[in-house]
Amino acid sequence: MKSLKARALVYGLVILLGLLAALPNLLPAQAVAKLPAWYTSTTISLGLDLQGGSHLLLAADTAELFDAETRAIAEELGPKLVAAG
Repeated sequence: MKSLKARALVYGLVILLGLLAALPNLLPAQAVAKLPAWYTSTTISLGLDLQGGSHLLLAADTAELFDAETRAIAEELGPKLVAAG
């Protein structure tokens, strides 16, 4: 039972330290300015995807796709129809 309590205490401390280390990344700029420099010097630069500034849109050109498919079918069936009479 004693090792379970010790393990829970260690896990709790690790989680608390992790949250404290991540805190400067979550605070607004005014709050970060009030914190000591040694605490805020290890912030992580968030990429555009994590900042919410990236948007990717994929779209297919369906009109050209249908034209290409129609041409491919016509090229395949044309000689067969001519041969069949």
